Amino acid sequence: PQTSQTVSAKTDQKKGTSVTRKWDEPSFLDHLTDRKNRECATTAKRIIDWMRNNMDGMEWGNGKNSTAMGVIKQGGKAVKPFQISSHGSIWVAFETLTRWIPFSDPGKRLELREKLNTIDGINISGEMIEKWPSVPLEAIQDEESLTKFLSVMKWTADEIRKG
Repeated sequence: PQTSQTVSAKTDQKKGTSVTRKWDEPSFLDHLTDRKNRECATTAKRIIDWMRNNMDGMEWGNGKNSTAMGVIKQGGKAVKPFQISSHGSIWVAFETLTRWIPFSDPGKRLELREKLNTIDGINISGEMIEKWPSVPLEAIQDEESLTKFLSVMKWTADEIRKG
């Protein structure tokens, strides 16, 4: 069903200009529920709440689909180590982290990878520590996995803040 909140970005045929979608938490979660299911949206909501309470801010992507990004401020810049996609995945921004101390050290990115891989259903290969691997929200829906994932997010945020 198409509502005012779930209308995708469209092109104005008369002017030939692109209209950029404005996303927020309700529209993001509605879109995720429509694309995946209520359980994925509930998991995403818990992660978003954690980001809002434990990071320095939140940002929302734009366009046809969106991402929810927790922001950590370091040296006046915004670091976004994890992004929840409205497709139902969490992107781990290893590629972006290569530019931030302490994750500019490959050993620190391997440590992050190892921490993530202790969670059942997550298996990020070694060559992905310079890319953008994704984790399906379904992999962390149970309470134990989600708690472990949030713990890894906290560790990551703390390491970035120590920078």
